[in-house]
Amino acid sequence: MIIYAQEKLIDTLGEIIPAAKEASLAIYKSADFVQPRYAVYLMVEHAGNLRLFTARLNGELVGYCAVIVDTSIHKESEILATSSSFYIRKDSSDILRALKFFRYIKQQLKNEGVNEWALTTTTDVDISPLFKRLGAELYETVHRLKLG
Repeated sequence: MIIYAQEKLIDTLGEIIPAAKEASLAIYKSADFVQPRYAVYLMVEHAGNLRLFTARLNGELVGYCAVIVDTSIHKESEILATSSSFYIRKDSSDILRALKFFRYIKQQLKNEGVNEWALTTTTDVDISPLFKRLGAELYETVHRLKLG
């Protein structure tokens, strides 16, 4: 049985780093393509704005989702959660497990008073169908222009 929890990055960094490398390798075919700035994540956590949700099977990390929570920059009365990174180990990544994990996160954020959760996905691994099953609606499209 998978156990979902909210944990501290500072306490789980030794597990998160290899998981992030595994996710980078699976998606981008390079363990070093994505290079998270963990010191910045830890500063955000220290400021009280990082939520790290984990999924564990028999105590072993099989998934995580890092979410940044803060007052919306556009509307002071709203508390906005923005997903920063998400991972579910390949052998644990069926849609129902992912959906259960995201439903757990959604409930925890609601319990905390979050009004809106911005969920992002890449075109490389588009998990929009999962977000739709959660009840999320397409809100905006982001384009990236490389400048160098």
